[in-house]
Amino acid sequence: MKNMLIESMGWISFVLFLLMQLPQIWMMVKTKKVEGIAVSTWIIYTIALTMSGLYLYLFNEIKPYPVIINQFCSAALSLAQVVLYYRYKNRSNLKN
Repeated sequence: MKNMLIESMGWISFVLFLLMQLPQIWMMVKTKKVEGIAVSTWIIYTIALTMSGLYLYLFNEIKPYPVIINQFCSAALSLAQVVLYYRYKNRSNLKN
């Protein structure tokens, strides 16, 4: 029972971390505006998530798969935000 609760907590955090980034991505795609977004934060976050996921996968004997999957999926969403930022950056500047 305890292991199932712990596993459930891992999957719930996985879902919440992914949901956390979706509103920002949606807003960027919908408005094509990126003013006020600190892209350096998302670049650092992408690198940190990737390194953390690799560390958990390569160096932990016990593989916390919900957390590992979360790290890589969140890194992919963070990278998507970086790509969207650079894609829409010039468009935002032209409209001002």
